[in-house]
Amino acid sequence: MHVKKVASGIVVVLVLILGLNLGQAALDPPLAHASSTVCATYGNKITIPGTDIKAPNGQFCSTVDGNGTYIYSVWGTFGTFVPVLNQVCSPSMKIEIYDKDGTYITSRQGPTGSGCGRLAVNTVPPVRVYWDFPAAKGGFARVMLQGYGKTVATTEHHLQ
Repeated sequence: MHVKKVASGIVVVLVLILGLNLGQAALDPPLAHASSTVCATYGNKITIPGTDIKAPNGQFCSTVDGNGTYIYSVWGTFGTFVPVLNQVCSPSMKIEIYDKDGTYITSRQGPTGSGCGRLAVNTVPPVRVYWDFPAAKGGFARVMLQGYGKTVATTEHHLQ
């Protein structure tokens, strides 16, 4: 009984920390002047065991590695708390580049992975970009987690 309460307490603390981190990321997305990591949630809302707290089942984190408007590569991880529910199969990432006014410039589609993400943390095949986008100065890079080619979750990284 005591172990169950402690475990529930740990889950609640982790969810609160995750929520605070996601809230801060939504308010002040990092600039991709060296590299930036942004996370977003997706999927069904699930009840955290032993609480009344409901949280999205999945999380996607993307990292844009670059300098200013030059992007070297994009990396991503994703996972769910409840396996099978909200599974992402044939995972891939797409990156779209926008200028400071939100006008679309270009995109890059990453390779597709095989199988379905069944673990708490799964990796997405990286997108190798190695390209400068000077028209995107002050704009942003939108990174999308895709399953079977359809968007599951989206993050944004501001470009200097």
